[in-house]
Amino acid sequence: MANIHRIGDYENQNNGNYNQFGGGDVQQDMQRLRAMNIPLMNLDDSQPISPRKESFWDMLKINFCPRLKLVSFTVFISTVNIIIFIITSAQGIQNTDGSLLLQQKPDVLIDFGANYPTKIKHNGQVWRLITAVFLHGSFYHIFFNTLSTFIFVSSIERSYGVIVTFIIWIISGIGGNIFSADFASPNSLSVGASTAIMGMIGLYIAFLILNWKALEFMQQLRCCLVMFAFLMVAMIFLLGASMGYGTTPGYSQNIDNYGHLGGLITGILAGVVIPKPIQSGQYEKNAKYICGFLLGLYTILTFTLFFTVTDV
Repeated sequence: MANIHRIGDYENQNNGNYNQFGGGDVQQDMQRLRAMNIPLMNLDDSQPISPRKESFWDMLKINFCPRLKLVSFTVFISTVNIIIFIITSAQGIQNTDGSLLLQQKPDVLIDFGANYPTKIKHNGQVWRLITAVFLHGSFYHIFFNTLSTFIFVSSIERSYGVIVTFIIWIISGIGGNIFSADFASPNSLSVGASTAIMGMIGLYIAFLILNWKALEFMQQLRCCLVMFAFLMVAMIFLLGASMGYGTTPGYSQNIDNYGHLGGLITGILAGVVIPKPIQSGQYEKNAKYICGFLLGLYTILTFTLFFTVTDV
């Protein structure tokens, strides 16, 4: 039988059969890690140290959303999305072959603020870049986006707080939707919180970039975090059908990978610029200057290309 390990095993090395991630005193390393409050890493003292003593439900909570709280931005934004989905569903459901449950009508989504490039460009309805984040195209769409929100946003919120999480959520939603609109075909539309969710994953990557020097004392763990980020992004793009929802004029469901990519890029750049680093040095200052320049360049280019080049 394979041995399954977590950070708790590293902290409690008396159990044996585990190689250190870093060097030096284990307890001191763990205290430094807890002080960093790394997103998507649960280092809460209250969790069971040994995975072998966990129940099935303990395993689900610890591994998927250990930091989720009832009163939080995560629960609030998920509740808002569900309420809006119920309201749009009440306006009428699209007739399908049964492959999509509660598929929304395109006219209803447009009326409620879908990312509809034609109206954004020719009618000046730029607010659609924000409102589209709160709309979803089917039951499966909102289900998987809500699940992703619980997993990713709850951890990000615990690490960064409500204000930073909210700001980057909105910025990533806008950045992803305008990038999607840049490559849109005439009369296409897209909806979904996936652009903002990808921004949260970008914020996790930004944490590694901004605090790369601060994580030097745990070099092997730092490499593991990078690999985790890579695998997470790859998995989302490969399974993007569950998170993205773009439509063609015939209203067939497609993966809005442009929206995903735009949200990820925006989340990474804004995630380096906005939050405070763990330690302040020349590296951190340079990272903020470079990403600030790239974020401004990205914003100017995406909006300029959309309003001057994109044919919608």
